[in-house]
Amino acid sequence: MNLKGSSLGDYSFFVITDRGFSFLFPKYINMNWYKRAQFDYTEDEDRTTISSPQGNVIVTETYPRYEFMEDLTPEEFEALGVDEDDPIAKIEHIEVDVANRGVGYGGQLLAEAIQKAQGMGVSFIYLNACPMGMNSLSLDDLTTFYQKYGFFVFKSQGNNNLMGMYNR
Repeated sequence: MNLKGSSLGDYSFFVITDRGFSFLFPKYINMNWYKRAQFDYTEDEDRTTISSPQGNVIVTETYPRYEFMEDLTPEEFEALGVDEDDPIAKIEHIEVDVANRGVGYGGQLLAEAIQKAQGMGVSFIYLNACPMGMNSLSLDDLTTFYQKYGFFVFKSQGNNNLMGMYNR
């Protein structure tokens, strides 16, 4: 099997066999994905903004009673196993510039935010998956994106999903 590619920014890989050639899937791999974003941190009292030229994300320290306790029944909250007075981390407003979408920067921002949240020493990391604006991913795509990084849905609310990850 031989792998061949063009010298352009987007490579198309294919296999050459005795019967001809066929494209490997995914057919096109955008090589910009391999570029690592450089991050700047702006820290306030309980809020960190992680930014790069491609986008930004905010990580805050907060408490369940302020974020989602009222959205859950007492049984749902108890099943979550988080105390209302324990500090949690909240990841909010991941935004990637439209021109830089689809090449991995959102995942890099989320991974950086998770790392920051884990370093805060909290037992739970929370986010609200909610499509925002006309250029946003759908709720299903957002949920799948966050699930790839270890988040789970603990409450569906129509056009948003409350999601969490344990940090133990």
